[in-house]
Amino acid sequence: MAHTWRALAVAVLAAAVGPGPAPAQAPLTAERQVELLSAWWTGDWDNFRQVLRQSGGSFVEPVYAPHPHVHGVYRAADVPALGPHVLYAAERVNDDPAKDAVRLYVLSPDDGGVRVSYYTLNDASKALADAETLAPDLAALKSVTASDVTPFRAACNIVLRHDGERFFGRSASRDCTFRDGGYYVYEITVRPDYYGLREHARSLADDAVVWEAAPGAGFGDREMLKARPAACTAALGARGGGAAPPPVSLTLHSEGGTAPLALFPGAPPFLVMLHGAPNGDHVLSLIDTTTGLPMAANTAPADAGTVAIGFAPFLDLTCRLG
Repeated sequence: MAHTWRALAVAVLAAAVGPGPAPAQAPLTAERQVELLSAWWTGDWDNFRQVLRQSGGSFVEPVYAPHPHVHGVYRAADVPALGPHVLYAAERVNDDPAKDAVRLYVLSPDDGGVRVSYYTLNDASKALADAETLAPDLAALKSVTASDVTPFRAACNIVLRHDGERFFGRSASRDCTFRDGGYYVYEITVRPDYYGLREHARSLADDAVVWEAAPGAGFGDREMLKARPAACTAALGARGGGAAPPPVSLTLHSEGGTAPLALFPGAPPFLVMLHGAPNGDHVLSLIDTTTGLPMAANTAPADAGTVAIGFAPFLDLTCRLG
């Protein structure tokens, strides 16, 4: 009986005190860090919500300062000439193809973290399967050789380290210089659903700031969020007693994706837009391109699989998020 009461007392004490501290997790191996960073970074990224916030809300003239609107497409690529872990990285600024940047990031273990070495493609068009969406031609990338790329100087590469919740790195020296007597300073944060970048340059002579990627942002991150793909269907109603036209398929994404939609022949196209609100809701809008104002809009919670506009009997617009 004494043993029974002793055991019961120990159990009660343990319940009152609570579990002990969780055992510390072993640091990730160098190879596992490389694999995890590649997995987290792969995807489509967009800072539409940040632009929306600095513009003052939806359906206003977008303000591209201090942060421009950037859409990024990152994909793991098989490029044997550069190493076992390569990311294709393409970004478009302010929806302007003339400002596209297409690069390859080589990830490798280094100094307890992951070194990101940057390469510029000498002919970026050869890496694109679709110049409009920035989708890569993975088969073409497989045949890229060292002569097809130009590496950044080693001093401009960066080491990202995993701290349990994110990968983070800061440029480590004043050696990433440019010809006007300055050096670049930048920081990168990567989480499964967030990619932050901040950049500026300082004078070698006195460390004064001589250039900022986002002047007036107080060196804040460019806040890229993971964009979920959205397959949308627009079912149009019949006109004039005739048969309804076949449904129209649209491909969007959850962070500011857009696509034109002609409601009937000869009419100016409307613009379908899907984006995330600051509270995380999905917002689907049908915008009149002649006025820039929404003809109809609807919202759905952040965890919803679909968002739709029912404009019966003329239109049923449904987007399914991946």
